[in-house]
Amino acid sequence: KNPGDAELRNFINKRKQTILEHKEVYVIVKSQHDKSIAGRYKIDHEIAFVTKRLGQLDAERADVLREKEGFDKAAQCLETMDRIMTVGWPNEVDMLKAWPNVVDMLENYGVLSKKDIS
Repeated sequence: KNPGDAELRNFINKRKQTILEHKEVYVIVKSQHDKSIAGRYKIDHEIAFVTKRLGQLDAERADVLREKEGFDKAAQCLETMDRIMTVGWPNEVDMLKAWPNVVDMLENYGVLSKKDIS
């Protein structure tokens, strides 16, 4: 055997060891990368779900606010009607004087229109 063969074998063995170490590092890094990507997809999915739910809640909130508006108008109308029908009104003359204002209020609340009066 040549004296340089041992040196060459030693060099080749070191290179094989380096290649094996690099493969181990590659496997570890790839595994971590795959986990990271899977985690990112999961987070993206959760963000999409939360965004969709927020949209649904906004729509429900808008419906509730519209319903509340209707209740508020109805309550104001009932309050006005209660004032008209209360026995405590001084006399019919005052009631007749106030009637145009009441009609205006009912029109403003959308309960009554001028064509209903005619």
